[in-house]
Amino acid sequence: YRGTSTRFRAQAKACPYPGLVRLEVVDRSFRYRLNGVMSIDATIDPDGKVSGQVNEFTLAGQWTGNKIEGDITSEQCGLHFRAMQRH
Repeated sequence: YRGTSTRFRAQAKACPYPGLVRLEVVDRSFRYRLNGVMSIDATIDPDGKVSGQVNEFTLAGQWTGNKIEGDITSEQCGLHFRAMQRH
């Protein structure tokens, strides 16, 4: 899955930067890289709900087979991402 992220909230300099997104789904899970040192391990439920958490960041979204879309939020930061399946 490849796509982009956009930032909708940045109240601290430490908020992750938006940009290109590359997700590799294996066994209904994937790793979302926030920055050079931190990643969120996310899981995909049977109903398509996507969730994960690391430190203060929460990932919540939806998987529809060919698309994964969601938000990564903390008290001070917010990213929206959308990635489409590539064959």
